[in-house]
Amino acid sequence: MKRIKILLPLIIAFAAHSFASVIPDSLGLSGDNFNLYAVLDLFEQSKTFESFEAKLNEENSKINNLDLNNDGQTDYIKVIDNKQGDAHSIVLQVPINANEIQDVAVIEIEKDKTGKTQIQIIGNEDLYGEDYIVEPQTMSDANSKNTTTVINNNNTNVVYRYNTNDWAMMNYMYAPAYVLYVSPWRYNSYPTYYHAWHPWAWHRYYKYHNNHTVIYQAHFYRTKVYKNNLAHANYSPRKSVSVSYKTNRNQGVNKNTYHRKEHKNVMHEKQNKVNNKRASSPARGQKHGGNNRPK
Repeated sequence: MKRIKILLPLIIAFAAHSFASVIPDSLGLSGDNFNLYAVLDLFEQSKTFESFEAKLNEENSKINNLDLNNDGQTDYIKVIDNKQGDAHSIVLQVPINANEIQDVAVIEIEKDKTGKTQIQIIGNEDLYGEDYIVEPQTMSDANSKNTTTVINNNNTNVVYRYNTNDWAMMNYMYAPAYVLYVSPWRYNSYPTYYHAWHPWAWHRYYKYHNNHTVIYQAHFYRTKVYKNNLAHANYSPRKSVSVSYKTNRNQGVNKNTYHRKEHKNVMHEKQNKVNNKRASSPARGQKHGGNNRPK
């Protein structure tokens, strides 16, 4: 029993360190507010590009927290598929204004000689820095002969599929009747189901996704190796960069949206702790006026 008590903190510390390595605390860039692990997870769960784009832009999905034009509202993310042979370059981009578009990330997909699909999502360097690539675990990566692995997370059995050919999106994209998807929406012209919302403070967004680290780590991992050369070459000349966004980023303007809200939120949490402490000590609360703010 004593050995268990001694080892338990070490195991917890090791697990925490491993999980933390999956999602860095902060890139210091806008990519902090669009978690690519969550995006790839949603892509796996989606059946069509229409449903994928709709979920990306739902507040309840808690994936999109981007405000690249600094108007205090989240941005709409368009999805556009570029295809050459069996290679797909699926671009996620934000209309910054009526004249400028900024790419956020690209999902690159190819089939190898055996017919297996290789999938990578690559963050745009202006938002994530260089070589920010996330890809699915494969059966060999997971050191498993099975196509599924079951992990018990908070008493819930979660099944992870490592064979990307089984993803519904692969059946959809490689079906003979597939029509190349290009989002019909543009700046200030969005679907009726969409509404913008105030972005979360970054620490709140990070905390939400950090709670899902065990899922992300079991399913995806970071790499710096580009595997889909044809898809990448097909995307490169199509890349869209916004001058307005780059200017605001270089001047630090894009951090204001999250910094002010985060500061306000942190101060609110601190004040709640003070109030709760006072509430638990009536005599002291009465003596100091209960709800008075400390100077």
